[in-house]
Amino acid sequence: GYAAYVQDGTYDEQVHLDWSQRLLVQGETERESNWRFDSKTPVLLPNVWLAEKLRPFFEFKPAWQLPLQRLPTLFWLCGLCLAVWVLGRQVGGSACGWLALMAVVLDPNVIAHSSLATVDVAYACNATAALAGMIAMARRPRLLTAIGIGIFMGLAYCSKFTANLLLGSLAAIPLAWTARPRWRWRLAASAVLWLIAGAIAADLVICSAYLFVDVALPFSAIPFKSRALQAAAAYWPQLRLPLPAAFLTGLDHCVAAERGNWNGVILGRWYPQGVWFYFLVLWLLKTPLVLLAAEIWGLLQAARSRRLWW
Repeated sequence: GYAAYVQDGTYDEQVHLDWSQRLLVQGETERESNWRFDSKTPVLLPNVWLAEKLRPFFEFKPAWQLPLQRLPTLFWLCGLCLAVWVLGRQVGGSACGWLALMAVVLDPNVIAHSSLATVDVAYACNATAALAGMIAMARRPRLLTAIGIGIFMGLAYCSKFTANLLLGSLAAIPLAWTARPRWRWRLAASAVLWLIAGAIAADLVICSAYLFVDVALPFSAIPFKSRALQAAAAYWPQLRLPLPAAFLTGLDHCVAAERGNWNGVILGRWYPQGVWFYFLVLWLLKTPLVLLAAEIWGLLQAARSRRLWW
């Protein structure tokens, strides 16, 4: 909280806030007027709304404007701590949960992001909660748990479009987790029902976050940039998905830019279109040594056990 008050604004904060402010006040979601709007999401709507509501109380203290806009991120930090504690308890018991919580609150990178009006901590919170929910689902499948996973996935998508990367992890958990055999059969038999329930919950969260602006527009009315969605719009121009157009264009822009020219430099060489081992090298170089050793040990134990097999 102190850092949120004393730190100056960062490069990205104002763009995030401007996009959400425009959505809240004008109901406008287009991304073409500013190239930096290409991947902005509505998870900062609470930041903008709270600052507007509290502004009259700090009218003569302009230095409080940015700290007020950063305040909801502190609540996402609390949610992240709770989600990590739950996930740790699921994986290794109470001691593991508390150790995981200590690792989060003592991580300067997490604390630094928690003092800014950006999307990283919100994404981390909801991604962790979704993974914890899927482990609970593998242990004891329930409809309410599936709906909860859908809600957290919807919030993750409202934070970052790269929430797509979570889908593989979520799908793998029921296969890798040592759930009781009878739950595995029940999980397989009812997977379609739970998938539908979770998808509906996620869809409602996403539509609500975008204030139901431009929901279910025909593909022909949406300016796509990626080849895949352009081809879909050409083949089926009247296709309507129950999703906001701004959500689809955000995903589209991320896909279209994924193979563009970037300033990717690693190990002294420039890779303008990326390289497959980039994040593998960063994992080895940037992860704290104790955590790195624990992760490698965990991977080896998982490979030796039967958790990776049905």
